[in-house]
Amino acid sequence: MNFLTKKYGPLPGWAWGLIVAGAAYFYLSYRKKQAAAAAAAAQANSQGVSSNLGNVPVSNLTTAAQPMPIQLGDTFVTTPPVTVNSTTSVPITNNPPPSSTLQPPQTPAPPPAPTIPGYGIVSTVQGLMDWLGVNTSGAQIYNVGGGAPVYFGNASNLSQGLPTTTGQDIYTPVGYSNQVASQTATLQSAYKA
Repeated sequence: MNFLTKKYGPLPGWAWGLIVAGAAYFYLSYRKKQAAAAAAAAQANSQGVSSNLGNVPVSNLTTAAQPMPIQLGDTFVTTPPVTVNSTTSVPITNNPPPSSTLQPPQTPAPPPAPTIPGYGIVSTVQGLMDWLGVNTSGAQIYNVGGGAPVYFGNASNLSQGLPTTTGQDIYTPVGYSNQVASQTATLQSAYKA
């Protein structure tokens, strides 16, 4: 066992032994990988599949001949010549209609305009409001339900709560338009504080 501890050049014998064993291991594993790749390539070639295209044109990649696809179309056959009597006239019975009898396309009717409850939308100092009528006895007004706020006054001066004078316009915010009645009612007596 003297040869393991004896120095051979810069390294002892055991170090050279490890280097040789490591090189042999890497060489054998490299050969094993090459053999496995060659076996896989041989198996692929036996199945007609190749991953190495090389310089083979794409049109030659099939390994088995395939039948040509059937192409449908006109079929031409040779027939005997046809003789035509050029003195006989053939009347045309299927005359196309003149262009004046063609009906123009019908345009669809526009969609109905959305109905706005009340007398209309008014821009006021408080924002857009639905105008419900005038606070006068006997006037036709739209009632509002569901706790919708009601404003009295004109577009530039509105206040909530019962007015002190009559003849003012009645409004509700457009956010409450779904709570405005669809028909007017006669105001029996004007709203007044």
